[in-house]
Amino acid sequence: MPQAASPTQAFNQVSPLAQRDIIDLPRWDKAMVSIGYISEHGEVPSMTPLLTWLGFGEPNLKVDLAKNDAYTQAIGKMVDHAQFMLGTSEEFRNLLQKKEWTRDDRVVWEEFLTNALQTEMSKTPGLSEYRTNGPQESRPATQKYEVMRDPVVNHLSADIERGHGKSQLEFDCEQMSLTLGIAMQTLEQRLLGYNDDPSKFKSTHNYY
Repeated sequence: MPQAASPTQAFNQVSPLAQRDIIDLPRWDKAMVSIGYISEHGEVPSMTPLLTWLGFGEPNLKVDLAKNDAYTQAIGKMVDHAQFMLGTSEEFRNLLQKKEWTRDDRVVWEEFLTNALQTEMSKTPGLSEYRTNGPQESRPATQKYEVMRDPVVNHLSADIERGHGKSQLEFDCEQMSLTLGIAMQTLEQRLLGYNDDPSKFKSTHNYY
């Protein structure tokens, strides 16, 4: 007998790709979640709900972008500085001014945004260095101290205020990807705004 599709699977079967908040991936424990969904709901939904219910796995990451704290302010500054830096590039300005985009143009566009935001993140205290509370072998050579995992990403505000080299909280692939994704989505919405050409649509960035 065929099994009923999960709510996520059913939603994905009938919704256009651009409108999906959660997109199933081939691995049972992986999915892509739109940054817009995370911003609206304040957390990253569990990719392994059964394990979470059984007490295994990590708590969901939570983020409140309505807060005016050091974390949200840092993202705002990253976006502001990246936008200014991109504006000094003639190649980027030419790309932005093109009436229509090809697929290659979209790839170049996302590379521009990613590189600019990663540069700004590398300058930001508390967000500039990868650090994990995982096993010793998974830690970068530059990490000489223990850090704690905190599922509330806004709590990185304390590390941002402490300054470079004084962090106490984990900032590994999860938190880094979420932070960069939020900044990417914000910058894309700001730069593209409203335009008539469908090839220059505002893309939905995802966390996975």
